[in-house]
Amino acid sequence: AKVLKEIYRVLKKGGVFVNGDKYSERNRVKHQASLKWQENEFKKAMIKYPKDKAIYKNWMNHYQEDNKNKFTETEQNSLSKKLGFRASNFLERFYLEAVFKAKK
Repeated sequence: AKVLKEIYRVLKKGGVFVNGDKYSERNRVKHQASLKWQENEFKKAMIKYPKDKAIYKNWMNHYQEDNKNKFTETEQNSLSKKLGFRASNFLERFYLEAVFKAKK
């Protein structure tokens, strides 16, 4: 919330904020399935690139840590509206990854 508030403050009127990040699925079962899919993709990468195993392990740890602080599309839209963004929506979603756009 603090980061989005600062973005809103410094953004010029009519400016657009675009953020690509992980957003939790609203449905718990779907969220767990998306997280499992991502874990499997990391495992495939570790097998394909064994020299980079530490990188993939760290990314998976990052995903699991973020999973403790879930932030949904609904929460993002609500917070954006509360801060004063006139228009906000999600442009794209691929499992947990989503692209959010908001206009001041």
